[in-house]
Amino acid sequence: MLLSLSVLLLVAIPSVATAQDSAEQLMDRIELAVRDADVDGIISAAAGRIDVSIFGEGKNYSRAQAEFVLSEFFGSHNPTSFRFTATSKTTNGRFAEGLFYSAESRRPFRVYVRLQRRSGNWEVREFVVEQRRR
Repeated sequence: MLLSLSVLLLVAIPSVATAQDSAEQLMDRIELAVRDADVDGIISAAAGRIDVSIFGEGKNYSRAQAEFVLSEFFGSHNPTSFRFTATSKTTNGRFAEGLFYSAESRRPFRVYVRLQRRSGNWEVREFVVEQRRR
């Protein structure tokens, strides 16, 4: 009984980056997930609620809602390449900006990701995609 309850708790509790994962390791994982259009790779590191904005449309979503929104985005914008081009950090936060290239768009999109450390765990708190201005 105790074993089945432990297994249930492990399955039911959302996974976030653990204290063993540094912010840099998590940013590397997120970079690969975006490059591969791996929504689960992004959502698995997300907080319980995450701000997602795609081309100016967005809000604070549950993980399930954010998964749907990101799946829709990647479904219509298949990445050909992605990399972070700039990063900054504070004691409990990390911020990265990258360029997202897609076969469906002539110009790359800008992607912004913000991490926050809570109770020793790093979480994705914000994921933003914007049209790149000239």
